[in-house]
Amino acid sequence: MATLTIRNVDESVHHQIRRRAAQKSRSMEAEVRDLLAKTYGQASFGGALLSLAQDLRSDVDGVDLVIPPRSVPRILDLNKE
Repeated sequence: MATLTIRNVDESVHHQIRRRAAQKSRSMEAEVRDLLAKTYGQASFGGALLSLAQDLRSDVDGVDLVIPPRSVPRILDLNKE
């Protein structure tokens, strides 16, 4: 295995890598290794593009939906069996 040292990484890129690694509960080094493997380990450009699209999509937090309040409150009867 080879060793790679990268200097002068932009702070915003560093922050994004740190955040992604934390979301996956792993080190930044492991996250970068995975990103490099997904990008350059693919047999075709299409595979690398698909991998990149999946990685970008994983950063989306989801959709905020407006949930209307209940019109009639739910009653919980603890005496029923």
